[in-house]
Amino acid sequence: MCDHSWLTKLAFLTDITKHLNDLNLKLQGQMKCLSDMIVAIDAFKSKLTLFKTQLSAMNWTHFPCLGEVLQARETYPERCDFVAELENLLQEFQL
Repeated sequence: MCDHSWLTKLAFLTDITKHLNDLNLKLQGQMKCLSDMIVAIDAFKSKLTLFKTQLSAMNWTHFPCLGEVLQARETYPERCDFVAELENLLQEFQL
């Protein structure tokens, strides 16, 4: 638990998993209309683009666990390495 790099990755994973879980819940249930599901997925893709922009600007609004870990360290990275991960995730949704 003293490895800051590992804790940072865990915090990012925690935050992005929450967002994916929210999408999953929107897609579940009986009598879901296909068009509603497509709208939910398109909205999530838009959110991923927003998340990329915010992380590039070091804005942790939608990643509270990541922000908390970085604030505890009191040092901020020069750039956010997780933007590439969000880009990969966005590409997966484009398929």
